[in-house]
Amino acid sequence: MTQRAESADARPVVRITLREQNKIDKFARIRAAAAELFSTKGFDNTSVREIADSDGARIVSNEVFRPGYDGWAIPGYSMRTATLALLERHGFDAALLDRADGWWER
Repeated sequence: MTQRAESADARPVVRITLREQNKIDKFARIRAAAAELFSTKGFDNTSVREIADSDGARIVSNEVFRPGYDGWAIPGYSMRTATLALLERHGFDAALLDRADGWWER
């Protein structure tokens, strides 16, 4: 919440809370990371996940696979350890994530 106070010469002084300042700072870090990634990898080759990861943020997602060049699903994104453990408890074979061309026979 922004707070206003009157200074001695009657001009309003705007004070922002620590939480608001942290948001401003985080946004600046994310913008700087995006600019750096866009300049090195190009806009089309940069993912939201990479930008968020540069600030230590994690995007909660269920995207394990992504489309390959031929449209077939291939392993795409790393999972959190807890998510992988949960999938393995339910029968998922984590070794499938190491197969760059997907897990089915073509």
